[in-house]
Amino acid sequence: SEFWKALDARGFTSENTLRIVVNDHGEGLNWPGHHGRGHGNMTYQSSVSMPWILNGPGVAQDHRIQGIASQVDLVPTVLGLLGLSGYEGPGHNWQSQVRGAPRTDRDWAIVDTWFRKSAKTAIYTESTYCELDASEASQQPQVTCFDRLADPNAMYPIDHNDAALVQQLTDWRADAIDVFASYPHTRDTILSTPEESMLEALGYTEGGDGAPQPEPRR
Repeated sequence: SEFWKALDARGFTSENTLRIVVNDHGEGLNWPGHHGRGHGNMTYQSSVSMPWILNGPGVAQDHRIQGIASQVDLVPTVLGLLGLSGYEGPGHNWQSQVRGAPRTDRDWAIVDTWFRKSAKTAIYTESTYCELDASEASQQPQVTCFDRLADPNAMYPIDHNDAALVQQLTDWRADAIDVFASYPHTRDTILSTPEESMLEALGYTEGGDGAPQPEPRR
């Protein structure tokens, strides 16, 4: 690609540099419409899927890894590829997969958002997507699951949720709330006008391009 060629020209080649392309989230583009516009309010695949492309020493060429992965796997994987030890944070080290192993062995991955008035947590397996919606607009927390294989756009909720998967989802969220509550230093921040204007232009405050949209599901 032109990107790799530009790095090569600057001396950062696949022989001496681990080159990584990754993003922090997808972007809802109202396609399909119920996935909404912008990111942060939804946990659909269109908002949470992300590319993860590597090129460099030891990285298998033309190799696509199958299975589930998560953003928290990025740091331990990169450190593993660089031969650096001592990391004790979350995530899986997929260096063997990057070097050529066919797939990950992660059973599930979690996505969580508290953006604006949203409070949603979702769990993804290769076959199922379940979301727990505890947002202010919800009368009470509810879980909705979808078949990712037969219904990749999450159009039609399945009739019978996987009880074990839903339990995993609700337990994870309860633990996350406990962890958040253990940080007493959180406080409101007053922004300057230029800072607020920039955040609004990016859609991070009310009135920006990322304003929530109706979410018809049934």
